[in-house]
Amino acid sequence: MDRKATQAWHPSHPTAALEPGNRGEASNWGEAARSLHLRLKNLHNAGANLSQADLMGANLRGMDLSHANLRGANLMGADLSNANLQYAHLDGADLRSSNLQNAVLTGASLKDADLFNANLGAACLKQADLKGAYLFKADLHDTNLEWSDLRWANLRHADLTAACLHRANLAQADIRDAILQDTQLAQAKIGECNLHLAHQLHH
Repeated sequence: MDRKATQAWHPSHPTAALEPGNRGEASNWGEAARSLHLRLKNLHNAGANLSQADLMGANLRGMDLSHANLRGANLMGADLSNANLQYAHLDGADLRSSNLQNAVLTGASLKDADLFNANLGAACLKQADLKGAYLFKADLHDTNLEWSDLRWANLRHADLTAACLHRANLAQADIRDAILQDTQLAQAKIGECNLHLAHQLHH
């Protein structure tokens, strides 16, 4: 069942307010956004099911989305700063240009997630699964990536200034042209990691 059909079948679906015609009284995007926010407040609980949801540009600042199912969700440009996303499932999610500053993503799964130009400054991604994630030009300054799995991840041009990558697995990751100033790489696995021209010695 496609996303529109799912919303028609489930009128309480959190993105239904963004579909013209689903709510006749929604006269503009502002009202639709307010309705979406109210729906999300009702889902302000661990384990929320938002798989494939269209949350582009949504204000999710500080929300408790721990253990949430956000697989394949559209979160492009969304504000997830200070959000609790511990053990959330974000596999294949679109997080381009999203704000994840100070968010807690301990143990979260972000396999193949698109994090192009995302702001993950000072976020906690300890033990997160980022296999195959696209982190091109992502801001990861002061980010905790200890024990994270970054195999096959694309970190080209990413800013990893002062990030903690203790015991992280970077095997076969692409870190070309990344900024690694004061980055902590103690016991990190970098076998076959592409570090060509990475700015790792600038102090």
